[in-house]
Amino acid sequence: MPISIQIKVNMNNKLIAMIVSSTQYKEKDALVRMISEEGKAITMIAKGAYAPTSKYGAYLQPFNVCAIECHIKEPLSTFMSASILKTFSFTDIHQLAAASFIVQSMDNINQMEPQSFDCWKGVEYLNLIQHSMMAALLKFCFNCFEMDGRQLMVDECVDCGSLHVSGFSLSAGGFVCKSCSQHEKVDLHDIEVLKTLRCISKAPLELTYRCPSHVLSMGMIQLFVHDLKDSIPLAMKSWKFMDDLV
Repeated sequence: MPISIQIKVNMNNKLIAMIVSSTQYKEKDALVRMISEEGKAITMIAKGAYAPTSKYGAYLQPFNVCAIECHIKEPLSTFMSASILKTFSFTDIHQLAAASFIVQSMDNINQMEPQSFDCWKGVEYLNLIQHSMMAALLKFCFNCFEMDGRQLMVDECVDCGSLHVSGFSLSAGGFVCKSCSQHEKVDLHDIEVLKTLRCISKAPLELTYRCPSHVLSMGMIQLFVHDLKDSIPLAMKSWKFMDDLV
């Protein structure tokens, strides 16, 4: 009777991912953090990526979206090869810092809540940063509030439902009218700012660039980030670097 022998072949896996970070490991290798198109947080070792003759070191830079061939295994997958599908280059250091904050925050969140952000969502945010850094940061904060189960009210007074709003109260959870503002801590009063908050909150991410953002300031973004940081695993080291630039 013939004997059947099964040979297990270790096939390479293929995936599409955005590079979050690439850190030198040992002498010539790299540890690479990625966000896949399924929203998975992945760490790979890329052997020889830091060698002078390696072409993949340039591929494995933050914000590049790559088609990657690899061996998927626990606890650490192994990078084999890649081709670039999309690349981003920020010459403005403020935009670079904002991009790092958003993409690294996405990676942190995916580690706790897989599939929260996929690599294409990252691409949309990076595209928005190129149009308006402030709009991108604010939109990301609104996204995080939704993940935290807090849908900010930007249609009417959060307390009484009046459409005649005069301010925004983060502690109350949205817009407040003149009467109700006497009982709430109001953070923002400027009507043009309130209009912009509503526009950015309501607009689809790919159309957020159409919202006016000239009235936004880093102080406003700081208000949202500091409120979120205790409940959402934001990349606060990247935020501090960006905050120090202002």
